[in-house]
Amino acid sequence: MKKKIKLVQKRSDCRVCGNKDIIKILNLGNMPLAGNFIKKKDLNKKEIKVNLSLYFCNKCKIVQVKDSINPEILFSAYNYSSSTIPSLNNHFIEYSKKIKRYYQNKQTKILEFGCNDGVLLKEFKNKKNFFCLGVDPSNNISNLAKQKGLNIINDYFNKKTADNILLKYKKFDYITASNVFAHIDNIHSVVEASKIVLKDNGRLVIEVHYLLDLVKLNQYDFFYHEHLNYYTINSLKYLFKKYNFEIEKIEKINVHGGSLRVTIRNSNLTKKIKSQQLINRLKKEKNVNLNYFKLFEKNILKQKNDILKILNKLTLLNKNIIGFGASGRGTTFLNYCKIDKKYIKYIIDSSPLRAGKFMPGVKIPIYNMDYLKKNSEKIDYVLIIAWNYKDSIIKQVKKINKKIKFIVPFPYPKIIN
Repeated sequence: MKKKIKLVQKRSDCRVCGNKDIIKILNLGNMPLAGNFIKKKDLNKKEIKVNLSLYFCNKCKIVQVKDSINPEILFSAYNYSSSTIPSLNNHFIEYSKKIKRYYQNKQTKILEFGCNDGVLLKEFKNKKNFFCLGVDPSNNISNLAKQKGLNIINDYFNKKTADNILLKYKKFDYITASNVFAHIDNIHSVVEASKIVLKDNGRLVIEVHYLLDLVKLNQYDFFYHEHLNYYTINSLKYLFKKYNFEIEKIEKINVHGGSLRVTIRNSNLTKKIKSQQLINRLKKEKNVNLNYFKLFEKNILKQKNDILKILNKLTLLNKNIIGFGASGRGTTFLNYCKIDKKYIKYIIDSSPLRAGKFMPGVKIPIYNMDYLKKNSEKIDYVLIIAWNYKDSIIKQVKKINKKIKFIVPFPYPKIIN
């Protein structure tokens, strides 16, 4: 008899500091799973929908989705392939150049957990002074990385995996993870695993969304079940301090609508950052409180009302509107605002993992770029759902039809000619 997988894993405390007094700050209602794109044959089946609420821990200053969806459901067949997004691909090319410059001709061992389809590690493939290892829990995405000839372990990065890596490969100079810390329920497990396989003088470098940037740009669309954690510097400091790690450096990066690249080292080897930039950031985080989130909630409602006004007006004028970017964050945006086929006919997406399927919840069909090319003369407006890639999307569409206008929904809706 097949074992039944539990859908939701409940918790009652902060996953970083254990504080049991965490406060609900936002309820976005029942939401489908962000990456659960629907196949045509499954259109009439009942979708999984789970309440999406956000909680704030005033002790370590993290925002989190308290209850988590079982990772076996989320990651067994993952629909997010980093290499299919041109600007993201370029981001990792630049990141790899930085690593290469730092280590130059030194023999260097790199480990990346949550390596996706190998978008970063492929840049080191033919470099003799680098040995690279990737770890990723998704079966289908790991296979894409393996097809590129990369050394990949298809598993979760935790103590058990780290112990096995240590036996086989010894310790590493550089461990990295990009947009991974948001996804992990037991976040202590990956820090503990990093501690096991990182050399004493090695570096752990992570890229994370920054909570204050999310709020500043009104990015509630980034809130979905797969993203459990939304970090401040305070919460990161609290987490790493438990493992004798210290933040050495913080860099602002523009990927995903505003992120931080944080370098962490053994606290015995590095002094605490005294930079004015860090001091200013920590000062700003003192204002992260319940009033801060009440204002955020007001801004979210304003954004929703404004986008619906624009779409209703254009629909009454019989304008043809399509969407671009079947992103996970699009699931939250479209379902929260109740934007369905009444407003947009279909969505264009360059990923072969999504084209031919339907958007979770709102069930809008998703087509590839060829479909856009064939039908561009009928389009008046493109709603840029993956708005954090708006420059790249506008460029792609303008090459096909210069007359098309664009609706950018965040931070607040506007129309671009």
